[in-house]
Amino acid sequence: MKTALHVKVDSTTKEEAQKIARMIGIPLSSLVNGLLTKFVNDRGVTLYAPYQLRPEIADELVQIDKDIEEGREQLSPTVTGSDEVSKYLTSVLYADDSVHEKV
Repeated sequence: MKTALHVKVDSTTKEEAQKIARMIGIPLSSLVNGLLTKFVNDRGVTLYAPYQLRPEIADELVQIDKDIEEGREQLSPTVTGSDEVSKYLTSVLYADDSVHEKV
């Protein structure tokens, strides 16, 4: 037996969910039903947000691919010790402007 479920949802969230459901070819109600069934079967829910690269990092990766294709050998600065490795990796991970400087 089917029953109706009335849920208040932010209108933007609903529109985006409908758009994505249409893109994958299923009605939003089927998606919600599937998610509720999984929730019941699993007795819990796992939430995550897919990782998205910042545009400047994506651009840098495109440039790195070009450099590799052109045979450019050195893609990162030469480092000679753990302190320099740590400094360089920190600058890369935290988008420090010194990323392109030699350490």
